[in-house]
Amino acid sequence: EKDHTANLIFSTYQTMINYIDKARDKDNKRIYTVGHFDLIICDEAHRSIYSRYSEIFTYFDSILVGLTATPKDEIDKNTFKIFGAESGDPVFNYSLQQAIDDHFLVDFGILKISTNMIRDGVKYDELSEEEREMLDNAYDSDGTVELNFSGQDINKWLFNKDTNRKVLAELMTKAIYVDSGNKIGKTIIFARNHRHAEIIREVFYEEYPSSDYGQDFCVIIDNQVKIVELA
Repeated sequence: EKDHTANLIFSTYQTMINYIDKARDKDNKRIYTVGHFDLIICDEAHRSIYSRYSEIFTYFDSILVGLTATPKDEIDKNTFKIFGAESGDPVFNYSLQQAIDDHFLVDFGILKISTNMIRDGVKYDELSEEEREMLDNAYDSDGTVELNFSGQDINKWLFNKDTNRKVLAELMTKAIYVDSGNKIGKTIIFARNHRHAEIIREVFYEEYPSSDYGQDFCVIIDNQVKIVELA
C-alpha cells in the first residue's frame, strides 16, 4: 500500500478509515483525497451501514458498487440508501433460486428436530427430587438463584447430553449415506461454542464407540485447534 500510484487497491474498512484520517504525503496533504478513486467495489456491503464505515462512501466522489447477500432496509440501517438504490429494489439481483436453476448452488431441505427440553425448556419446580439435586450440584445453588431455563437457553449455556443424544440419533438415522449406504457422508455440525462441540463429540463416542468409528471420525474444528487436516 506504499505505492499510491497503484491502479488497484484492496483494503479493509478499518484500514481505509485510518488512511483517510491519518495518511499524509511529505507536504502533509491527504494521500487519499475525495477524488482519488474512480470506482469503489464494496463486498459484504451490508457491513457498511454500521459505525463509521459509511463515512468512506460519503467521503469519496466515485462510482460505488455494493455486493451483499443480506441487504438491510431498516429505517436506521438501510444498505439500499447508502448505495443510491430504492429500498428493496437492488440494481441487480441474482436470487438463490436462480443460482440453483443455473446449477451454481444445490437446493437444500430442512429436517426439524425437537425435544421436550428444546421446546419447553427446564422448569425447576417440575423436576424430580433427583433431577433437582443434580441441577443444584451442577450450579452450586444455595436456593437464591432460580434455576429455570428456556428452550433458547439449551445449548446456549446449559449443555444437556440427552438432548444432544437425541439429535445425534436423528442425524445417524436420516443423514446422507455413501459407500452403498454403508457409511455416513461427510457432515458438519455447527455447535454453539467449543464446550458444546466437546459435549457433542463425547456423546457421539458414548453412543457410537470408537470400535465402530475411528477416533478421527468425529472431530472438532475451531479456533482452539492449531493444526487441522481436512480429508
